[in-house]
Amino acid sequence: MSSRDIVPTKRDPFFKDPFFSSTWDDFDKMRQDMMAKSKEFWTNVDKDFANFDDEVRRTHTAMDREMVPALPQVPRWAIPEDMKTKWSPMLSSGTHDEVLKVNEKGDKFEVTVDVSQFKPEELKVTTNNNILSIEGKHEEAQSDPNNSSSVMRQFSRKWTLPEGCKAEEVVSNLSSDGILMVTAPKKPALGQDAAKAIK
Repeated sequence: MSSRDIVPTKRDPFFKDPFFSSTWDDFDKMRQDMMAKSKEFWTNVDKDFANFDDEVRRTHTAMDREMVPALPQVPRWAIPEDMKTKWSPMLSSGTHDEVLKVNEKGDKFEVTVDVSQFKPEELKVTTNNNILSIEGKHEEAQSDPNNSSSVMRQFSRKWTLPEGCKAEEVVSNLSSDGILMVTAPKKPALGQDAAKAIK
């Protein structure tokens, strides 16, 4: 079977577009759990330092920066927009695992990936024989009068499609806030149509 490029269909934000509704409940539960733990942590910190003077607050901020590697890393999609500034030390860095969910149950194989750090044109979704591949590559040059530097982020994930998946019908959809969902429909199980006819 020849290789095939799959161009993502651009959609509305992940939590507003009905197309992604099958995964909203899972993500909401994950987000609520992470937010509850994070809120408890910051509430305790606020109580401990509420009556300290500005110098202690500056020391606390410095300590937070030093403790970033030890803090639980929370993906950006899990933090409400109005809380990202407060919880910025806990936001995932560019090295976090992009894959949010892999679902092999039911009548489809589905992969959900956080690609918010990549532009649509920096993403590549392909099928080759029975292999699904998702890749992202971002390069950015930064310069000022004194020096110049470059930033590069990339990831590559591959999956063998489960038996019965239709590789030629794989589709991908990209929300405007960077959640990519790739879906491969499965062929009906042998005898499934006959069972329906009996009913």
